Amino acid sequence: MTRPPTLPRALRANALASLVTGLAGVLMSAPLAETIGLIHGTTYQVLGGALIVHMLMLMWAAGRATIAWWTRVNLVGLAAYVVALLGVLALGATATVTGSVLLAADALLVTLLAGWQFRALNASAPQPVR
Repeated sequence: MTRPPTLPRALRANALASLVTGLAGVLMSAPLAETIGLIHGTTYQVLGGALIVHMLMLMWAAGRATIAWWTRVNLVGLAAYVVALLGVLALGATATVTGSVLLAADALLVTLLAGWQFRALNASAPQPVR
């Protein structure tokens, strides 16, 4: 039995994480606003919806011949997201300690997913002839 290539699996794992996080934002915006703070609950719903769209785009990209290009685009977005989360944490801008832990866990998860995609992208690149 052959396993599917690693890069599509990495994007699909990112898509699953985006779906779960997006649904949490859409369905639990009020508790997130109280726990994390920073923004109004409605904004968490909008961000959750954006993550669900992100999931759909990743699933689409995972099956495309241009997967490497889309992965690079995704990695830029993931890096910016992690930097933004770390900035929020460094400023101590969350409403509760639990909110800080949630943001730190999210930053760690996204970093791990980005690392997987980066390694898979490099492994799928054509190797030069020596």
